[in-house]
Amino acid sequence: MGKKAPFRKLLSSFAERSSAVGPAHIKDSPFVVGKVFWAVILLAAIAATAYQVIDKIENFYEYDSKTAVEIVFKRELPFPAVTVCNLNPYRARVAEAEAWEMTNILSKYTNVSALIKEPTVSTAAPLSTASPQPASFIVDSEQRLAWEQRMAAEKDSNSYQNEAVESMLEEISHMDEAVRAQMGHMMETMLLSCSFNGQTCTPWDFHRFSNWRYGNCYTFNSGWNGSSLLNSRNPGSDYGLSLALFLQTNEYMLALTETVGLKVILHDQNEIPFPEDDGMIVSAGAHTQIIAQRLEVERAPLPVKPGCRAEQDNSSNYYSQVIPGLRYQEKTCWRSCLQKEIVRRCGCQSGYYPGPGVGVCQHRDPDDSNCTDTVQLQYRSGELQCDCLPACHETSFKAVASNALWPTGHAWDLIKAKLEVYFPYLKDRNMTVGWARENFAKVEVFYPALNFEKVTQSQAYYELDLLSDIGGVLGFWIGLSVASLLELVELILLFFVALVSSRKKTLVNKVKDEERT
Repeated sequence: MGKKAPFRKLLSSFAERSSAVGPAHIKDSPFVVGKVFWAVILLAAIAATAYQVIDKIENFYEYDSKTAVEIVFKRELPFPAVTVCNLNPYRARVAEAEAWEMTNILSKYTNVSALIKEPTVSTAAPLSTASPQPASFIVDSEQRLAWEQRMAAEKDSNSYQNEAVESMLEEISHMDEAVRAQMGHMMETMLLSCSFNGQTCTPWDFHRFSNWRYGNCYTFNSGWNGSSLLNSRNPGSDYGLSLALFLQTNEYMLALTETVGLKVILHDQNEIPFPEDDGMIVSAGAHTQIIAQRLEVERAPLPVKPGCRAEQDNSSNYYSQVIPGLRYQEKTCWRSCLQKEIVRRCGCQSGYYPGPGVGVCQHRDPDDSNCTDTVQLQYRSGELQCDCLPACHETSFKAVASNALWPTGHAWDLIKAKLEVYFPYLKDRNMTVGWARENFAKVEVFYPALNFEKVTQSQAYYELDLLSDIGGVLGFWIGLSVASLLELVELILLFFVALVSSRKKTLVNKVKDEERT
C-alpha cells in the first residue's frame, strides 16, 4: 500500500492541476458511479481523438493536390509557334524520280500511274425527308453473311494499304535527310502570301523539320536556331498570323492520304510538335480562323500526386538530339521509352522516332516486324512500363476554329494574277474557282484578347494544416492544448522518477536487511 502511495499522489496532483476536463471530474466526483461515468466518457473521448488523429495523418501522407485557376491579363503576349504540314507527305512526281525502290514497293499494292491524284469535289446526298423506319432486331442470315464478307474485304483492303504505307515509310527512313526534304512539299512553292501584325513574312521565316507521317512541316515563330520570338500587342485577326497556301494537290499520293488540306498545330517554342497526334485539320477551299487561348500549367512535384518532372530533366530524351535545348515533354518521354524498348528487344530502332543511331528495323524482315509489332502492341495497351510524368511547367494552347468558303469569284481573279507571276508553270492550267477551292487554303491565327489562363497545382494538405487539425481534435474531444500535453509529459517524467526512486529505496532496504542477518 505504501509503494502505491506516491503514484496515487502524482495522479491526484495531476487531476487537480490539469487543464483537461476529464481527470478533474473523476477525482472530484463524490460517488463511485460518477467516477465511473467520467472515466468512460474520458476513454471514449480518447478513442475518438485517436481515430481522428490517425485519419488526419493518413490524409497528410496521401499527398493530394488542389488546383487554382486564374485569368492573367498582360499588355502583350508571346505569340505561339505555328506549325503547318501538308496532309500529303511526299510529292508523287519527285518520289518517282528520286525513290525508285519506294515506287516499286507501292506498285505491289497500287497502280503507280494512279499515284498522281487530281482531286474531285464530293457532294453529299441530300437528307431524306421521309419518316424513319423502326429498326428491326431480326437480321436475315444472308444479310449477316453479306455484311461479314464486306467487313472482311474492307479489313483486307485496309491491311493491304497499311502494308504499303509501312513499307514506303520504312524506305524513306533509310534515305538521306536532304533527299527526304526534296521529296516533300517546299514552303517556297506553297506559300502564296504571309503576314504577321500587318508585316510581310517569307518562306525563310519558317523552320522546316521532318515528320514521319506528314513529311516536311514548317514552324513559324519557332525560336529555334536563335531566331527572335514574336509577341502580340493587340488582339484580333489583323494583328495575328495570316497565311495563304497552295496545296499542290496534283502531287498528292493516293496511297498516303485520302484528304486534301493542312495540319495546323499551335505550341510553345520550347516543345516539339507531334502533327500525327495534335492540332487541327484545315480544309482546302476554306478561309479558316483559329482563335488561340494560351494556357500555362504549374504542377507540384512529388510526393504530391500525380507528381511532375522538372523542365531541366531531359535525360535519355532522343528528341533533344534533333532540336537541342528542348524542354522536357511527357510525350517525348513516352516516344523515347518506346524506342528504347524496341532497341533493347529487337536490336534495331523504329524509323518513326529519333533513336541512338542503330540500324532501322526492316518491315519486310519477319523477325524485325514481329518484334516491333509486339512492342507496339504492349505500348498501345499500356503494358509497357515507362516512368513518364507530366512536365512541372507546361504551356499549351486551346484553339477554336471557324471557316467559310474561300476564295470567292472576285477574290480569285486577284489571286490568279499573282499566281501567274509566282508560279509560271500554272499558266497552262484551267484555273477556275472550283480548281482554286481544291488547291488553296487560307489560315489566320490570333489572340481574341491579351490574357491567358493559368492553372496552378499545389499540395492540398501541408504540415501546418495537419498540426492545426490535430490541435482542433484534441481540444474538441478532451480539451487538450499544448499546455495540457506538457502536463502529461511532466506526469510521465514524474512517474519515471518515482519508479526509479522506489526501486532504489527497495534495494537499499534489502541491503540493510541482509547486513542485519
